Amino acid sequence: AAWFALRAPRADRTWLMLTIPLATITTNILVGRPWYLGLLYGLCNTVEIVVFLAALGRQRDSFRLDTLGNAVRFVSAALLGALVLGLTIAGTGALLAGASFASVAIVAFASHGSAVMLIGALAVLPARERHWANPIEVAVHAAVAAATLFLTFGPGGATEVSFLVFAVLAAACLRFPIRFAIVQSLLICVAALLLTLTAGGSFGFDLAASRTSPVTLVVFMSTVGVFSLLVSAARYEGRANAAIALTAAEDIARAERARVAALA
Repeated sequence: AAWFALRAPRADRTWLMLTIPLATITTNILVGRPWYLGLLYGLCNTVEIVVFLAALGRQRDSFRLDTLGNAVRFVSAALLGALVLGLTIAGTGALLAGASFASVAIVAFASHGSAVMLIGALAVLPARERHWANPIEVAVHAAVAAATLFLTFGPGGATEVSFLVFAVLAAACLRFPIRFAIVQSLLICVAALLLTLTAGGSFGFDLAASRTSPVTLVVFMSTVGVFSLLVSAARYEGRANAAIALTAAEDIARAERARVAALA
């Protein structure tokens, strides 16, 4: 929903806000929940997007992740919207379905926060960078990332070394274009989630029985989102400033050469 809200023209956002509750109701009915609970969850999702867009400010139509400051504002807006959603959905679930308020609030906050950060960021990417990643280097990095993810979250994996995933993310954020870094972070989160939902990895859990594993997973995913956006945006800004400084230095050098030639 965040991606569509950021990409949709201003005139179409009203219709978008109306479709969010409808989509949520449909999804909840398909999984067997009462329609009224789906309606309330849909309203919570709508409020989340409204808060997120409001926190981005009036310049959201031209907003881009091209500076560290913009990345901080985007992450803050995403977390604020997710916080509102987590509290409202947890309250609704506790009152109408007898769910645990704390567990639902944490899981909803972290999962929605990571989704808005990583998926919504794809709608506000800055201009493409001039340099391209080396295909061989990308292939090697992807292989290392897959191996690290499997070592950490795969069957028999050791979650206590999950920090290794952030070493892979840091390498991507500092070495490759921002698009590659964010897409890779999104894929890592999806892979970790699939391993969890299929109970095939070290984070495998029964959604009906365990509450520790889902909380740990979604907090990990949210941390990946914050880390990836801030580091990759800071690197993009640094390279953009370096390119501007280099262009200015070349212009000064050309002007100086022309002045010397005129004096000669």
